[in-house]
Order: sequence, then C-alpha cells, then structure tokens
Amino acid sequence: NLVAVDNTYGQVRHQELERFRAEIAKGYPILLLLHVPLYTRELYREQIEVRKAESASLMGCPAEHPARNDAQCPDADTLAFIDFLKRQTLVKAVLTGHLHFNFDSVLYGDVVQYTAGGNFRGDVREYEIV
Repeated sequence: NLVAVDNTYGQVRHQELERFRAEIAKGYPILLLLHVPLYTRELYREQIEVRKAESASLMGCPAEHPARNDAQCPDADTLAFIDFLKRQTLVKAVLTGHLHFNFDSVLYGDVVQYTAGGNFRGDVREYEIV
C-alpha cells in the first residue's frame, strides 16, 4: 500500500493525519511517501554540521535541535502525526526528497527513511519492493 502524506511545508494538517489513520486501519503494509524528511539525529547532523545548511529543512525538529526557521517548528497536528507514525508496525519504509541529496537513516525500530537526491544533479535511486 503506497501512502502519500502531504507535508510539503514541513507540517501535517489534521486532514492528512486522519487520512493516514484510515490507511493504517486497512491493515496493509505501507510504504509511506513524504516530501520533507522527518527529523533524525543523523540527518540533522548531515544537514547542519556536514553540509552547513542554514536550515535543517526537516519535519519535527525537537527543541534541542532547532529547525532554525519558525515555519519548521512542529505544530500539534504534526507532532500527533509523528507520534502516531512511530507506533505503527505496518509502515515498512519512508521515502522522502526535499534535501536534494541521497541519505538513509533509521527512523524508528527497523523502519528506514530513504531520502532521494535531485535528478537535476544526476542522482537516481531505484527501490525494489519485495
């Protein structure tokens, strides 16, 4: 079950959260598609410390790792989405983009978040779903 959640601006609206809950209720394994990657300590470090980006450009940055942009601070629905997501066993992987470089990191448990680079840079990723 391929499920896309609109988080284009690093936030998840209440309607998107409810749609995601409805998809979980179907009981099928899920490959979750997001535009903006979710915060992981490794991805934050790559973006801020290694690549020296001015902004983390990640969804759900905690207070101790500020997003450096008020628009990226998670609101209540976004936090509820992240909390709900991290309790789901049906989500098998998360595919994201937005950052324009390839990066893989464990999101929670054994769920990996795959961030795809920009094709305009020649980056290509192939995912085999088995």
